[in-house]
Amino acid sequence: MPTGRPQPATLDLGLSRALRISQAAAGVRPESGIPLEDLLSRVRARFPGLAVLDETTYVELSEALAEAGFPLDWDTERRRFFPKAEEGRSSRLALSSSVLTSTSSLYAAAQGRIAEGRDPREVLSAQLTESRRLGGFLALTLKGPDLPGVADALAAQYDTSAVSLSAVFLDALRGLAEEQSVRWQALLKADAKFTATGTLGAALASYTRLAAERVRQRVVDVAEGAGPRSVVLLHEAALIARYWDAGGRELLAGLQQAARRPADTPHGLWLLLPTEDPRATPTLDGRTVELVDRATEWEVLNGLFLKDLRSAAVEA
Repeated sequence: MPTGRPQPATLDLGLSRALRISQAAAGVRPESGIPLEDLLSRVRARFPGLAVLDETTYVELSEALAEAGFPLDWDTERRRFFPKAEEGRSSRLALSSSVLTSTSSLYAAAQGRIAEGRDPREVLSAQLTESRRLGGFLALTLKGPDLPGVADALAAQYDTSAVSLSAVFLDALRGLAEEQSVRWQALLKADAKFTATGTLGAALASYTRLAAERVRQRVVDVAEGAGPRSVVLLHEAALIARYWDAGGRELLAGLQQAARRPADTPHGLWLLLPTEDPRATPTLDGRTVELVDRATEWEVLNGLFLKDLRSAAVEA
């Protein structure tokens, strides 16, 4: 939903500048490198519709990377960009928080800390802190039994604004019913029929789509009320999955894209996802949550980390 603010003119942004602003080439790992299309996808995530990305060759991208200050070389055999050997070695030895300029660079640094024997809980906390600073979208998966209290603890520890999507969705539906003089029981009956038959009636579908639009605006309002560069933590999102084909998918996708664009609100969007297997592909009640980059848009909250998180919340 439009926020009412003018959007920046980015369609004619130069490639080198787009690389520099998005930091899309930061944190490329020496052992795996990055394919051309994956690198361009990172730029598109920040600047959707950027005209200069169309038909970009590896030669043009190599020149733009050099101009932007990223020391990556194209390997013609493996068809990937790799860090220059000298830069790759020195970055592993001297990487610090002062040079962590993207979630990708943080990820690379975190892997180095694990290799050095650093506590994975400390690494994950550092990744969340950096994600909080940089913004963008982040899926947080955890086991269902570990869920109670986690949203509030995360919000307190990492200064995010927790929003129960189901609660806001129900409020929006109730508001629509009151405005249009529709009995709440009528909507509940339509929903019960949906449960029994698997077919969503046209009338209820129209309400859920309108409610989804209001929910999106509510999330934007929360982010703007929390101040510049704020991060919204979404939880209790089951209703979004339930009405996936009648507003739910568009709601989540719209918020994700807004978080990925630097000029839009919210600055950051975290989505808490309880699941049976936290290390499987992130899903919301069986609905796949789309990720642009699995390495930077997904973290697994394990039991030890959550135990420390709850302890910190109790002590606060």
